[in-house]
Amino acid sequence: MGNLAPHALGRVAGRNAATTRTTLLEAGAYWFARKSYDHVNVREIADRAGVAPALINRYFGSKALLFSELLAEAGHAANPLDGDISNLGERLAAFMLADPDVARDLPGGSSLMILLHSIASIGVQDLVVDQVRQLATQRLVDMLEGAEREQRAALIFGYLIGCLMIRQMVPLTATTTLCLADAIQHCVEVRP
Repeated sequence: MGNLAPHALGRVAGRNAATTRTTLLEAGAYWFARKSYDHVNVREIADRAGVAPALINRYFGSKALLFSELLAEAGHAANPLDGDISNLGERLAAFMLADPDVARDLPGGSSLMILLHSIASIGVQDLVVDQVRQLATQRLVDMLEGAEREQRAALIFGYLIGCLMIRQMVPLTATTTLCLADAIQHCVEVRP
């Protein structure tokens, strides 16, 4: 029974506080990487963690504070942005166009998907925008060379958000992957 996922066990009694807290964070990350903040409810998180919904408030104060902690952890996670800048476009395009389950399982994939899914969430928009600015955009700015690095980094992140939205409406193809990779890489390599 020790190998079963918490959600497979139903409600679990007798956990210690650290284990419960970690399990709630993992359950929150699971759902927030799949749906926007606005579309995730406390019961889903609690059910996945195998605990009562009230424990989210007990350990974090609210769903928003649990989400905030996940965003803070995202700053320390590996990231699809990490690596050689000479193939950043190809790497990010492959990440964005991968099957969502595959993308979430890549290093830092879950953290990036949490940001991308929740960028327009009304309840936490300011928090998400701040995190995007600090984590993703600032990372890109630091990687880029030349002038207008902030604008180019914002444009790259805009491509990622747009891709996430579009792939929910139409299937994306290998040609689409090449177009996205080229657009991102152009932002990387252009030196105005």
